[in-house]
Amino acid sequence: MATKTPIVQLPAGEETVTVKLINAVNFGPAILNRFMAPPVPNVTTHKTHSPSLCFLIEHASGRKLVWDLGIRKDYKNYAPSIANYIPTTNYDIQVEENVIDILEENGIRGEEIEAVIWRQVNHWHWDHIGDPSTFPPTTDLIVGPGFKGAMLPGAPANPESPIRESDYTGRNLREISFSGLHSLQIGQFPAFDYFGDGSFYLLDSPGHAVGHLCALARTTADTFILLGGDVCHYPGIFRPSEHLPVPESIKPHPCQPNSDLPFCPGSAFNDLQKSRGRKPTDTLYDLTYGLDLPLATRTTGKLQDLDCNENVVIMPQLPRYAYTGPVDHTVLPDRSQMLGKSVIVTGGANGIGESCVRTFVAAGAFVTFGDVGSEKGKEIEKELNVDGERVAFVKCDIRSWEEQKTLFETAVSKSPSHSVDIVLANAGISRSSGDSLWNLDDPKGEPTKPDLNIIKVNVDGTLYTWKLATHYFRKQPDTDDRDRCFIMTGSMTAWIDSPGNWEYTVTKYGLRGLMRTVRRNSWEQGIRINYVAPCWIKSAIRTAEYEKWLTENGINFGEADDCAGCMMRIACDRTVNGRSFMITPRSVTKEGFVDIDKEDHTVENDPYLKMDQDTQLRIIEDKWIDGYKVRVNKA
Repeated sequence: MATKTPIVQLPAGEETVTVKLINAVNFGPAILNRFMAPPVPNVTTHKTHSPSLCFLIEHASGRKLVWDLGIRKDYKNYAPSIANYIPTTNYDIQVEENVIDILEENGIRGEEIEAVIWRQVNHWHWDHIGDPSTFPPTTDLIVGPGFKGAMLPGAPANPESPIRESDYTGRNLREISFSGLHSLQIGQFPAFDYFGDGSFYLLDSPGHAVGHLCALARTTADTFILLGGDVCHYPGIFRPSEHLPVPESIKPHPCQPNSDLPFCPGSAFNDLQKSRGRKPTDTLYDLTYGLDLPLATRTTGKLQDLDCNENVVIMPQLPRYAYTGPVDHTVLPDRSQMLGKSVIVTGGANGIGESCVRTFVAAGAFVTFGDVGSEKGKEIEKELNVDGERVAFVKCDIRSWEEQKTLFETAVSKSPSHSVDIVLANAGISRSSGDSLWNLDDPKGEPTKPDLNIIKVNVDGTLYTWKLATHYFRKQPDTDDRDRCFIMTGSMTAWIDSPGNWEYTVTKYGLRGLMRTVRRNSWEQGIRINYVAPCWIKSAIRTAEYEKWLTENGINFGEADDCAGCMMRIACDRTVNGRSFMITPRSVTKEGFVDIDKEDHTVENDPYLKMDQDTQLRIIEDKWIDGYKVRVNKA
């Protein structure tokens, strides 16, 4: 495997800053050939909505900066050249708040913001302008070299300008110089030490836009986060490189550590590059979008030097949940995403759970699974570990907190990554186990207390699984090779009436409700949650005669393997969050599953519910972060 060479000597220092992400807007879809080329076969459109991320930079002294402003919520009030341009993009823009609104909701007053770094502004980059006028006049507006000459005056004095005079009037518009006091060189980038103590550097990165800036934020003495802005729109524009090629082989094998055979990703990538007229060490794509493409390409080359340093990272983040339409169930999952992942499956020794175990192991994940039936579980464990340790079985009744805790501890100790990436909360029981609410038998004329065992298994047990999952998700780094994905096995009884199925239906409605409330906050911890709803699934538990009778009475069965395939589709795509999927007969969808698309309210279909939902999101300000205390509003 190639070694990352630390070509750039990063400046030493002890002072650090805290970097917090602000996701104020999502928009899309993106047609890839507008931004990058040559095309990769069958990859043409990024269909999901993408965030335009902003950041809060906090210095130990209390000084605060905001990096970028995204899209203003009243984007029709941009300068005329921008307001007239936006409709031509055909983007669906989802923005409800300005950056200042989000800051104040989190207890940070506008007066505390020393400066906004307006890292790029011109006709094409309206998704970063925001509305600076919402900040008090004490907040400086920082821009890069050449900005004032190219952009001033704003509209209406200059009707063609992409900015408004109100954006900068009455405040200090500060154009950074990369020569003089606090200036230095970091790699090939001219740099400016903003606080003067080595904690936060602005980098001159021209090409994509006039005055485009990147930043290097020191988060510990020897680690940094690179805020790349739009220096390129995708990592494949600066990766791979001669310094950091795709490895020819990885040994030990990340999925089969006891195997003598290496994992070889390089050959497939080399073939792809050759078919597109490129060398293996060429980047996957070239830039096709920007003000000065030759200059922007040279800037991207400078970025490759920083990319080779193990101590410089760009942290992946999960955007705030927003409805973007149904997930395309016809897209095949990229199962290579499962290589080296650690997966937990509850109820994994039978039916849907067993299919999930086998499917994820086949894709290269290490699977730790639990079930109440130890004999079948041990048989599966023995079978799948013939060619090396790929699974671990733990006898586990999910009603037991201690047994579930052991399941998670086993995943961390035995998986090669010592992590928990994906949790399939599959265990559950149905009415066949006895519905204590349905029973009318009251001996001696006295009411019988229901045991509510279905609720104890399906609700209490799943909530235990969720609590443990969030604990272990937060223990691992938020990096490209790890994940924080929680998927629940639900039921179509959460949508359709199932007479006599009282206790079971309560549980599956409840889990659906859990998904819908969690999705509104889970992004704050980088966790995504989804719900998979089978109805009638073929099972060895039923007699052949009973299944025949069901078929004769109109039941079309789904396949357990399609439940596993649906969960694989979710797990392999980090853009899938807060969705419910229905398992269908293959006569309905050939994939055996589809996004139900009934979890969100639209103005067209549910105007009052949409209004009520928006109000709820606005007035409930609870944050799923460390140290947050729920506000109590009692008289």
